[in-house]
Amino acid sequence: MHRNLRMRPLLVGLALASLGTIRVASADEKVLRSRFEGREAVVRIDMPATRKGVDLQMDSAQPLDSREHDKRLRDNGVGVGRGRVAVLTRINVKKSHIEIQLGKGGDDQRPTHSPPTVAPSQAERNAKDDLKRATSDAERKKAQTEIDRLRDAREREQKHLRALYEIEYQAELARFTPEHWNLMAGSRFNLRYQKRVPPEVLTPQGLERALADYLDFSPAAVGRAKSAAGGAAPAPRAGSDAAGPGPLRKGMSMAEVRAKYGAPERCTDERQGDLDTQVCRFRAAGSRIEAHFVAGVLVRYTLSSE
Repeated sequence: MHRNLRMRPLLVGLALASLGTIRVASADEKVLRSRFEGREAVVRIDMPATRKGVDLQMDSAQPLDSREHDKRLRDNGVGVGRGRVAVLTRINVKKSHIEIQLGKGGDDQRPTHSPPTVAPSQAERNAKDDLKRATSDAERKKAQTEIDRLRDAREREQKHLRALYEIEYQAELARFTPEHWNLMAGSRFNLRYQKRVPPEVLTPQGLERALADYLDFSPAAVGRAKSAAGGAAPAPRAGSDAAGPGPLRKGMSMAEVRAKYGAPERCTDERQGDLDTQVCRFRAAGSRIEAHFVAGVLVRYTLSSE
């Protein structure tokens, strides 16, 4: 009992010291964020388009593991290219490393692939309950037949919805080339230390020195890089909807297309695999547009001159 009482001041002291460390780290992080977040810099190395980013073991003679770095570039593509201007968007200070996000920090910007699933209807659940309560072969057969009918209808509906979803998903994915999707992801640096981040690195000047081999913050370098790039934004894939004339794009509704180009000259119904497709012809600025709709959504179009 007396021993526990003697230990209490020591435990309280350790807890207070730990709390003080957390508060200092939080203050350092706040200062670094206010100084660097939103700031532009020229990247000195190619950075992979992944949340893993670039790992730098800062207290090592060779901070960058070139073999692992090359593997991440091969596996994920380039998120921020060497010589490009990038915006620092997030600084996170941990006990033994500092995370510096550029652009989206390596988060993939491609649309997520989540095909729809049709849940069993109440009628199908009721039929299953009827099967459990059945007391004769005739009742069981009747209930099972109803279950099979409802399940088959549900599976047909799900197949139709998934086919439609896949068309729309591929159309969205085709808006940009894989390289441009990677560029939209950005990347990040992870400055790692064996025990804890040195205090001298937790200052704006110290962090800038630590990053000197990898990021150039000088306004002159940023200006030159911007001039060399010409301010070009990532371009859509040639032939995709985003490259088409005017506002026409895949995913538009029939009403949106009619609002842009007026009533179609004619529409015909076609069957493509498991999907019922409506093909409509429009005229616009000396061109003909053949638009393919599935469930009233534009999934494909072609242009031809008159």
